[in-house]
Amino acid sequence: MEYLDILKEGLGVLIIPVLGAIAGILVSLLNKGFAEWQRKNEWQVLDSYIEEAKKSAQEAVQAVHQTLVEGVKGTDEWTEEYIKEVLESAKARTLAGLTQSARWALMEVYADVDLWLDTKIHSELEELKRRQASEGED
Repeated sequence: MEYLDILKEGLGVLIIPVLGAIAGILVSLLNKGFAEWQRKNEWQVLDSYIEEAKKSAQEAVQAVHQTLVEGVKGTDEWTEEYIKEVLESAKARTLAGLTQSARWALMEVYADVDLWLDTKIHSELEELKRRQASEGED
């Protein structure tokens, strides 16, 4: 009996620390997995807000083109100052079309939101020009 008691106690002394180590490793792996999932989820949320901002810019450019550009372009009113006003109007409309969360996402992702807006609006204007040119060819 003494031999079995010693064996039981010896195994108990060995098994308890091993189980503790295994539990620690499992907790660490679960924490890493959760942190990775959380980062991935945050990027997906940010991506959806960036898409919202892109769509808002596209809609703003189309609206500004219809209301401020058509009918004025090619006339004496079409000056550098007027072009700046049109671009500022597109920026203001883009920002007005965004949720607060989307604005936060832009600030989170882009160091210079104003530069991103300028670039995106110019990009959308070029795309609009290409579409109009291809429609004119049809």
